[in-house]
Amino acid sequence: MLLLNHKQVRYHLLIRPTGVEIEIVPGVIYQNKQFVRGKSYPKEQRQIAIKQSRQFFEEQEEQRLCLLIESPRSLTLWHEDPQAKLANSETLDANVVENLSLKQVVRYMRGKDGLDIQERRYHLTAYPKCFVGGDAVKWMVKRLKLSPTEAIHLGQRLIEEKWIHHVADKHSFKDEALFYRFYLDE
Repeated sequence: MLLLNHKQVRYHLLIRPTGVEIEIVPGVIYQNKQFVRGKSYPKEQRQIAIKQSRQFFEEQEEQRLCLLIESPRSLTLWHEDPQAKLANSETLDANVVENLSLKQVVRYMRGKDGLDIQERRYHLTAYPKCFVGGDAVKWMVKRLKLSPTEAIHLGQRLIEEKWIHHVADKHSFKDEALFYRFYLDE
């Protein structure tokens, strides 16, 4: 554990995977390592902050570096997170979708609170075990906290990596009333 002044570090936004979702969290870069924020303490509790930070460091299974950063009004514990990546405006949207685990996304989409997968009809043809592209986009926006553009990008990635396909294999992923099916349901 290191005790540092707030002027010795750089503050940034980090992208961190949390299961199916990816969250954007405040971060600190120190010696080319990414740290995510932990508990904060008022300046008057400096000794308590140091004691609890040491305790946190010693109780970790994997010994990762911890920083206790002192600012004018508080002390904040930051812990190293090797999964966290630096976020910037050019890569933020792409990284969110590209870093999602498709296996976990598919499990979530097919789960209890997932998509409405059922037999659907178009003209006189029945298509078993499928979902509507527009419904999938709405679901991704609501459940995965993606923008509609990111949701379409994720849907296309699911097609390209052979998790889903258009029922007639004639369309890319679209936010429309088109039917798609998981290959797992074939």
